Amino acid sequence: GSDATAGFEAVHPISYIDVSVSMGAVSQGSLAGCGSAASNTQTTQATQTTQTTQAPTSTAAPATTPPDLVPVNATLWYDLRFPNLVASSQDLTSVQTETSLSVAIAHTMHQQGLSNVRCLVTSLTPGSIQARVGLFMTDVGQLENARQFGRNHFTKVSWLNDSPTVQGTPTLDVGYATSTASTAGTAGTGTSFPVYTINQVRDHNSNVNCWMAIHGKVYSFMGAGGAHPAGNFLSLGLCGVEASATFDLHHPLSYLGISALKKIGGAQVGTLSSASAEDAGRVYPRPSPVQVLPNIQVTLSGGSTDFLQKHNLGRDCWMALHGDVYDATSMLGQHDGGRANVEALCGLDATASFDCIHGMGEIQEAIQDYGISKVGTTNVVLGQGCTFQLQAGMLPDRQIAWAELAMHSTTQDCWIILGSQGIVWDVTAYLPKHTGGASSVGMHCGGDATGAFDKNHKVGYLTTIAQKGGFPQGVISGEPPALDSGS
Repeated sequence: GSDATAGFEAVHPISYIDVSVSMGAVSQGSLAGCGSAASNTQTTQATQTTQTTQAPTSTAAPATTPPDLVPVNATLWYDLRFPNLVASSQDLTSVQTETSLSVAIAHTMHQQGLSNVRCLVTSLTPGSIQARVGLFMTDVGQLENARQFGRNHFTKVSWLNDSPTVQGTPTLDVGYATSTASTAGTAGTGTSFPVYTINQVRDHNSNVNCWMAIHGKVYSFMGAGGAHPAGNFLSLGLCGVEASATFDLHHPLSYLGISALKKIGGAQVGTLSSASAEDAGRVYPRPSPVQVLPNIQVTLSGGSTDFLQKHNLGRDCWMALHGDVYDATSMLGQHDGGRANVEALCGLDATASFDCIHGMGEIQEAIQDYGISKVGTTNVVLGQGCTFQLQAGMLPDRQIAWAELAMHSTTQDCWIILGSQGIVWDVTAYLPKHTGGASSVGMHCGGDATGAFDKNHKVGYLTTIAQKGGFPQGVISGEPPALDSGS
């Protein structure tokens, strides 16, 4: 019952209107008094924009653009600081917080007459609250208007009873496409998609705003693909990444068809800029083995069914123990070993982790002492007796050389050896979920972490790693490289 333009553009590209229509939305007509004639100076404006890409803070320095490329979108990035807000009063982990700031900025842009520009908000940080904000436009002729807004009007934004100041100098990110690609559209669709760089794709990495690039096209998934059989894409480490390798590992190309994407709330929203070619060889996180360890179905006490992995938050925490499923939410703030150790098991079969520390009789003690309640049962039990067992199909039949292992030596692309069998795990998606911190695992990326693991954990913890994003890649082969005695 209202004009939702500002809220829509704060979160979505304009191509989402086509997605809405494909999912059942029906246009009722045009709103009287809205809209404006298309500019007839677009070509001239685009030329002027090209001349500023090499000097974001000046319009005087010309730049040389490859003759076969044209700018098709641009993002002006600003660092904002809210001097009167402190992190202690705000939940900066909430996606809704970023979205609310996007809406506030979009509302101010609308008041100042800045249209067809979308606001991107990332990297909210503690302290006197700071955020990285991008003004994204597919009409590059809007660039100078966006600059003027950034210079003069950010201080008019009101968010949580404070207004921001701009820190430092804004930067400019421009997406290019060939002159034919920028006008030809996508064959068979009649739609001309905007072009995004890989950096722009990376900024869409939340539950409400999940993009991924696959084979040169950019896709968006509503709810981070929560309808996907393997689970939410954010939890699999696949939002905001170039996911071609992961996709090819598990799917034929037909899964990128319109009908297949629609089933999981996905649609193409753009194409990947040739400026992203430098990222083409990068290896991104593989999916979690929930594809081999399927979503655990829970038979509830009333007879209906649910899935364990859906209840994976501190405010809604279920876990399975020896085939029984408990709501452990009330336990988080009372657990003797600390909240983090329990919260890390929300949405998982915690049998292995429990058995590594506790006896069976302590389940009943937890029910009495912490007020946890049984909500259902499951036929799946993982890691009983503090054990780990490879499930069928979980370990690829592949030999991995030490030289290949060494190539995956960063926290953005982390493989490690775990166990006497020499199994190589991709733990990239697991790192941020490690209760001891990502760095304590990250220091072993590209090498053998068996000794460090055995020093701090029992073998049953491999079952937990497998449920939290660890993914076996194969078995190490050959002799480890000799250490350089001079280093």
